[in-house]
Amino acid sequence: MHHGGTAGETSEQDAAAAKVLLLRRWSDMPRHLQFNPHILTGYRPLMTIRQCLGSLFYIHNETVNILTHGFAILYMLVTVPHLLPWNTKGTLVGILSWCHLIGAVSPWIGSFLYHLFMNVNYDEVFYRTLLKVDMIGIWLCQSFGAIPMMAAAVHCLADNVWYCCIFIYCSLSMWGLLKAMTARSPWERRLCFAPPFLMRMLVMTLRCFGIGGGSPEALIHIILQKNNGY
Repeated sequence: MHHGGTAGETSEQDAAAAKVLLLRRWSDMPRHLQFNPHILTGYRPLMTIRQCLGSLFYIHNETVNILTHGFAILYMLVTVPHLLPWNTKGTLVGILSWCHLIGAVSPWIGSFLYHLFMNVNYDEVFYRTLLKVDMIGIWLCQSFGAIPMMAAAVHCLADNVWYCCIFIYCSLSMWGLLKAMTARSPWERRLCFAPPFLMRMLVMTLRCFGIGGGSPEALIHIILQKNNGY
């Protein structure tokens, strides 16, 4: 009898596991996961955290998002640190190197966590929290990640002006984060990043007209740095 009971329990567990692996249709998903009516099938059902991790090993409609973000994280963590000057030219350069690395990898980490765990069987509040984690990753990219660009763009200004520009930029970035955390639509979230973006464009435009100093030959590197931040 004991063996029979154990076999029955194992069979039920196998059946439950098989049921989890069955992909769902859009209409079967909770309302907060029905955000793309154009993708009709391939949805993972609500799962535990462990089952979400297990979904790394089979195909569903988030597989490409998860794997591409995961590979990007690994690639950047392996390659980017070797390209940065770190403390070879002073403490400030070391800080800017950390800003660059954090800004480069953070949006990929936030999005990886969002796509992997978006269907955890908690509640919509947890899903909204994952959205905020994703948004914080983007914010880190557009704030910390862009500080080296700002620092380079105003590098030749007087020290007090340089610090003032960095302070204003950081203040605008913090304002953007606070607004992004309470935004109710994707467009509202995008607009939260407009002020720091416009400031980056302003300092670049001023430099194009020779205002603020800096070698004209270095301008192309400033532009490339800014484009990498997007």
